[in-house]
Amino acid sequence: MQNIYLIFLLLPFLTFANEFTQPAVIENLNQKYQQTPAKTRTESFAYMSYIIDKQGLAKDIVIVNDSEFSNMSVKARQYVEGLRYQPAKNGNNIVEVEETLFWRYDKSFYRNSNDGISPSYQKIYSQIQKLLASDKTAAKEKLIVLRNKTKNLTEQAYYAWISSVYFAQTGEWGEYNKQVFNAWVLRQHLDNNSAHIATENLFESAMYLKDFRLALEVASSLRRLRGKKLTDKAYEGYITAIKKALDESTILSKQYLLDSANHVYHKLARQEIEITTTSQAALDTQLRCANHIAYLKNTRELMLSDTWKNCRLLIKSDSDSGVSITETGNQHLL
Repeated sequence: MQNIYLIFLLLPFLTFANEFTQPAVIENLNQKYQQTPAKTRTESFAYMSYIIDKQGLAKDIVIVNDSEFSNMSVKARQYVEGLRYQPAKNGNNIVEVEETLFWRYDKSFYRNSNDGISPSYQKIYSQIQKLLASDKTAAKEKLIVLRNKTKNLTEQAYYAWISSVYFAQTGEWGEYNKQVFNAWVLRQHLDNNSAHIATENLFESAMYLKDFRLALEVASSLRRLRGKKLTDKAYEGYITAIKKALDESTILSKQYLLDSANHVYHKLARQEIEITTTSQAALDTQLRCANHIAYLKNTRELMLSDTWKNCRLLIKSDSDSGVSITETGNQHLL
């Protein structure tokens, strides 16, 4: 049996004008449980962004991040297409908005919940823990073995966690950033201590990379971790640190490679936006905010309104090109 779990990723401190009404799910046309003909233990997840249109339907669904062990993007998109929303309203006007969703594809079998980790997985994991302190080469070899044994979301969470520890020790920061993000996404499948450390590590990584909106999301998640009580004062310390770092980063610039198979999904933290490309590629650009959508096509410069909240850029193209996004001007984060 396959279970679907949904987490709508809304920031608890996001405030809107009084006349704005957020969208809400009013009907789910998907089956709650689905029979699976295969006996595989492999599970999956997907983090998605999409637009809720004026009819309350999801459209332009993009996969921002998903499981490296099982590609269920088609099923994830189909599930979102089965949701029906009460559309968002700005005053009396129905408006399009962005929604983000973390979708988990969980399995259970007769007399077996498919939770936890297998004995063979536990054995290899314990070996890696010991090898990390003595033999990085052997630890890397065992990580390959562990990856082949990784099936359900609990095992995927611990694979991401132990991999992030290994890559931090070897200084492979690209792989580290990927795995610590996955460990955070799957943190509820980790023990309390590992989940807390993974979350703290991702916060530090996001701050170093100047991904301030991700840092904001991670800081918010610290308040909801099992077994950890974050005081209001401690939480405000994280927010103050983000604001201070953003104050000191008056120009934010990030580069991407764009082609027909890969989109750009960029989180915005400043008000004035400039998009440049290394070719004459035609761009299909959307500004996706929690209370506003704009279809920009080949627009290369943009000024964000103070009233738009939690904004991202989605850029697509049928041609290969390097894309650079530069942010200046006032902060546009909270």
